[in-house]
Amino acid sequence: KNALILINLILPFVVVFVPTIVILFLTYTLTDLSCIDLIASPFIYIFEHTDIDLLNGIIYAFISFIGMFFGIGLDESFQSAKMEGVINPNIMTSFVFIPLIIGFAISLLIFSKKKTDKIYGASAMPTSAFSLFKPVHYGYSFILNPFAIIPTLIIPIITTIITYFMILGFNINVDPNATSNFDIAFYNAYRYTGSYWSILIVFINVAISGLFFIPFILLNNYAKNRAFKENIKNLYPKYMEAKAKHKSITIFDFDYELGETAKVLCNQLIKDMELMKEVEAKVIELNKKRDSFKAKEFEIGKRELLNKLKKQLKIKSYFQPIVSNHVEFNEENKPIDFEIKGMECLMRWWFDGNYIIPPLALEIARDAHLEYDINYYLWQNMLINVDRKKSKSFITFNISMNCLENKHFVDDIMGLFERYDMDPSGFVIEITEEDEFSNEEEALKKICLLKEKGFDFAIDDYGAGQTSMKYFQTNAFELVKIDGDLVKKAKENEQVYDIIGNIRELGKRSQKYANIQFKVLCEFIEDRDSFERLSQLKVDYYQGYLFGKAQEFDEIASNEMMVKSGSQKHV
Repeated sequence: KNALILINLILPFVVVFVPTIVILFLTYTLTDLSCIDLIASPFIYIFEHTDIDLLNGIIYAFISFIGMFFGIGLDESFQSAKMEGVINPNIMTSFVFIPLIIGFAISLLIFSKKKTDKIYGASAMPTSAFSLFKPVHYGYSFILNPFAIIPTLIIPIITTIITYFMILGFNINVDPNATSNFDIAFYNAYRYTGSYWSILIVFINVAISGLFFIPFILLNNYAKNRAFKENIKNLYPKYMEAKAKHKSITIFDFDYELGETAKVLCNQLIKDMELMKEVEAKVIELNKKRDSFKAKEFEIGKRELLNKLKKQLKIKSYFQPIVSNHVEFNEENKPIDFEIKGMECLMRWWFDGNYIIPPLALEIARDAHLEYDINYYLWQNMLINVDRKKSKSFITFNISMNCLENKHFVDDIMGLFERYDMDPSGFVIEITEEDEFSNEEEALKKICLLKEKGFDFAIDDYGAGQTSMKYFQTNAFELVKIDGDLVKKAKENEQVYDIIGNIRELGKRSQKYANIQFKVLCEFIEDRDSFERLSQLKVDYYQGYLFGKAQEFDEIASNEMMVKSGSQKHV
């Protein structure tokens, strides 16, 4: 079996390739012909001895395509062919090949979604109009868009037929001996025929070429987007798998294709952060002019500015409702009456229609040394969206321990709230329970300072890490958010259910636990059974798809017509 495979691989090479190379080498050494001229010579003979013009044109178009596919400009060698009919090398170049490349470039510029494709389309038009780099344009089109092979083969045959019949139809005289000092498509079309109708034919061929390419460019867009979507889907899990084996690896270099996807996302992230810096600069500039406006005019102007700017951002702040335990259901087990006490600010990022999960965005930022920058960006994004006139509910947002320990954190967060005229009272800073203090004394000092300014603090994902009791000893947290996995297990597992009950008891404001006082929130509440089981423990707050997915701030605020909205500013 292996011998047969080997023979199948070697035989074509020995029988076809080697003799061809030998013949080409001998001919090249014994004659004055170049390799390209040598390849073109049998076809030139066919062109010169075939009386059927249209057949000559079709063969000319097809063979030229084959040459262009391999990066060989056979049409340059074909210029020496003495073709006396309507179709000749000059006509094929000016009426067929140049319009083909111009049409492709225009379609690429208009319909391709990829920036590099658009840049290529814009740069290809002037060079193709002067008939420069035709082999490069052909080859590059195949690289950019493999689907372009089909129209690049078919279009020259179609435009050759159209050119032939239109020249006959308009009774245009073709001068086979005409020459031109300038190889420009529209000029040469007139030069070779002496008729203005020929310019119209070139325009028609450009239009036909461009229109014919459109579905194949759209198909390529779809294929690339599908591949990109698959890369995004696989990027985070495969990266985490690779990182478990090699801790020093970054998301940009662990896999070429997936790493390139991460770089594309990182570039967009940087662009968004640069845009946010511009937003901040405009807000600072507007604040300086505060005294020249009436209070109401200033407030309206600032809100209009922020609404206009936030539409340009790819990464947005969405908010998921947090409700109390007073909920009424309909017959379909859907909540119809509940009280919104708060909401959690969550990051939502769409890139070319693809949703980027927050952990992936944070890993990209971390490996690009932008972890603090993206958190600053998200805090600012949150403040742009929040309008306290529409809702007074408390708002929670996440920070990492690295951010808390950053020396600029307190000044930065307070500076943001001052610039956006936002009272810290009613905002809850969530710290993930898996994160551990590297400098506990310094971190607690910052927490106490921010609490004095009006912030509350929460432990996020309680039960997922190893530092639970250490957090409780600090007595710095007003809210404990139970890890979603524990909440899901509590529906069936009595031990987990009892654990949540004990946490709830621990948080009660009783004399016994006077120094440990907090409220409890259960996340990932997705059905009525889960809610009712946990409500028996008198858990304070609930969050999950049962009460609504994350949505824009204004959408939650508008829900006041359907649900009762709480107006408390503190947990």
